[in-house]
Amino acid sequence: MLTTQPQHSGALHLKGLITYQIGQPSAGIELLQQARQMNPAEPYLHSNLGIMLSTQNRITETIACYQQALTLFPDDHLSHNNLGKELYLQHRLAEALTHFQQALRIQPRYPKAHSNLLMCLNYLPDDDPVKLFAAHRQFESTVEARNSLREVTPRNKFRTPTARLKIGYVSPDFKRHSVAYFIEAILTHHDRQQFEIFCYYNHSQFDEVTNRLQTYVDHFLPCESLSDEQLVAQIQQDQIDLLIDLAGHTAGNRLPVFIQQPAPVQITYLGYSGTTGLSTIDYRITDAYADPIGTAESVSSEQLIRMSMSYFCYSPEPTSPPVSAEPPALRHGYITFGSFNNYAKLSSPLIELWVQLLNALPTAHLLIKAKSLNDAGTRSLAKDRLINLGIPATRLTLIGHADTVTEHFHSYSQVDIALDSFPYNGATTTCETLWMGVPVVTLVGKTHVARMGLSILTTVGLPELIAHTPAEYLQISLQLANNWSRLQTWRQSLRAKMQQSPLMQGESFTRELESRYRDFISFPRASVGMP
Repeated sequence: MLTTQPQHSGALHLKGLITYQIGQPSAGIELLQQARQMNPAEPYLHSNLGIMLSTQNRITETIACYQQALTLFPDDHLSHNNLGKELYLQHRLAEALTHFQQALRIQPRYPKAHSNLLMCLNYLPDDDPVKLFAAHRQFESTVEARNSLREVTPRNKFRTPTARLKIGYVSPDFKRHSVAYFIEAILTHHDRQQFEIFCYYNHSQFDEVTNRLQTYVDHFLPCESLSDEQLVAQIQQDQIDLLIDLAGHTAGNRLPVFIQQPAPVQITYLGYSGTTGLSTIDYRITDAYADPIGTAESVSSEQLIRMSMSYFCYSPEPTSPPVSAEPPALRHGYITFGSFNNYAKLSSPLIELWVQLLNALPTAHLLIKAKSLNDAGTRSLAKDRLINLGIPATRLTLIGHADTVTEHFHSYSQVDIALDSFPYNGATTTCETLWMGVPVVTLVGKTHVARMGLSILTTVGLPELIAHTPAEYLQISLQLANNWSRLQTWRQSLRAKMQQSPLMQGESFTRELESRYRDFISFPRASVGMP
């Protein structure tokens, strides 16, 4: 058709979609831009272009596309949800929540929008665990009606405790992703004589990490193309004994599958920082730091199973470079504070603390590195926001995601002291930072997401970096900044300290986890009285 009608918007749109899907994103985007110019009144041309631009991290352009689509078709629940995801990347959390809520008003049975709303709530400064739990409990009803005719696996369909158990891990993140750094040691050290391991991979991307993880397990099953009902049938056919969610409410989750209960024991672990809100998930693997005994139980729909130390078990990036020989302060003559956390985690109360810190150290600089800052529009908004909150422009550096893993890790050589985010702490970022010899100061809060730094730093043996009040956060940061010889010591000792800590003892961690798995089979849910 394009031969005879080169300006046909429908044909350009279709060609653009095909071009994009065969791995030519730039050409596909260009074709959709042409189609949109030919027929600007079609909302789907704007929304589909937004989807393509989103995968290229072109956040500002993506937002404009979705906004235009909604101008033309205000009741498009998909565009409301997608716009919310992009606004979140720019730390426009209130606006993002509005669009997730609007998507749910239009389409109440829309689990993706509800999960995105719950994710967004974790980033708000109001870290009230009771309100957060109440919002999570509503999720099950969002999906329940869709699965009212589900076939539930009998809860008494257990193997004997001594049998070789079938363990199924469900995740979209068996690739270069934060989850992979914490699941790899477990997959590597599982006792294959005692456990048969299945990985249900809910993503189409295969990279070197995916290829490596596949070698550790008995069965690696891509499932992104399967409907919920098809995946339920596959899990039942595989006769999985314990089905483990590694995503929670993060992107690519399959929580609607867990509502259908395809396995006799269901667990959530690692990928989401808190409760799923689902009554059909029996257990949540955590620890006493992230979920304190006696208080966290009332804000979790699952029974909490606490590991003896942190519930994190870290495997560093195999290609990470050696630690730089000295802190950059010795080269520059001033302290550089750094944050490599997701930009959405940088709350206004946190920035206000950083302003106080920089005011107390007139020569200090602040370096912020985040993937969303690759987008020029987002970077400009972030700079304006930070300056308006009081960060001096001359002492602020914003950089985006590195092109390579090696370049990313070398960026840590530019930082003397890392400042953890709150109320949503870092996890992978904290581990990476310590691995590269940089101390991380964390502030402990009330919710699970605000206590991950406590879990990691306690397990590594670094209580002196843990603050329980904003005043302590400032005090610890200032003490570190005024002791350059101590920073030199951190540079030379942190990696070895991590390696020797329980945080990186993959074999013993996996044995403890496997023991818990056996207990889940041996005893009904209410009887597993572990701390």
